[in-house]
Amino acid sequence: MAIPASARSALLAVIASCGLAPLGQSQPSLPAQPSGADVRVRAESLADEAERNHACDLAIHGDPHLEPDGKWLVAYSASGEACDAAGDALRARGAALDIVFFRRPNQDEVVELINRIRSAVSGAFGCRISLRGDPQLDESTSWWTVSYFASGNNCGDATDELSRQGREVMIGFSRVALSSDSPR
Repeated sequence: MAIPASARSALLAVIASCGLAPLGQSQPSLPAQPSGADVRVRAESLADEAERNHACDLAIHGDPHLEPDGKWLVAYSASGEACDAAGDALRARGAALDIVFFRRPNQDEVVELINRIRSAVSGAFGCRISLRGDPQLDESTSWWTVSYFASGNNCGDATDELSRQGREVMIGFSRVALSSDSPR
């Protein structure tokens, strides 16, 4: 059941008068046709606000991306004890401005994700998958990439599955050919 506008206004006035919401605090806004720079500045401001209210360090990454539906997609990373709550607060404040925040894994988190995916795919397909080097972040796209070697049975299918699972979490797996893979 929807609350009538007059009742909603009265409820907000009561909440503000009880000190549950600061008086005079307005919803931050963006220009009518914001640029990526405008969105980035507002996103950083919202991240700073969420940091102050939660035990979490937030960082905005890359350039905001305007989606076809008019919403801005903004990547962030988080580190600390209350990051789930900080992320929830960040996404809620961003939603009112048509900013969609998504959490990009940090270096430690991406290594854990990569190892989990590699292990599952390797076991499922009977293909030995060995990582080569550390994951690299492309700041402009917020995608992580990691190189790997693959040998054994069903490695073509395993490569396809690595790509599929990686795509879901913005990780690109790049297969490096072994010298034994080269034609003789």
